[in-house]
Amino acid sequence: MNSNINRPPWWFTIILMVMAVPLFLWPVIMHNGLTDVGASLGTDESFLVNRQFFSIGFPIFAVLALYFSYITYTRRRDVSIILLVILALSYAAIPWIL
Repeated sequence: MNSNINRPPWWFTIILMVMAVPLFLWPVIMHNGLTDVGASLGTDESFLVNRQFFSIGFPIFAVLALYFSYITYTRRRDVSIILLVILALSYAAIPWIL
């Protein structure tokens, strides 16, 4: 039996890999952002707690979005594409959050 029936096409897999590239830069982005916040005066503690939660939570969200997008492509293409659009919008919002 051919197992390629349940796999997404090759071009979709490449799109998923491209969408995963910012995750490899995430430690650098968060290190630079956290040192900038720590160096500035007048930052409250709740902002730092939210930023630490975001530094842990966002990569988990991105990995889960990519995984579920890969899994759901064969049965629900619309859901898969919506997940990728939400992830792309989340990547675009990072400069305003950090």
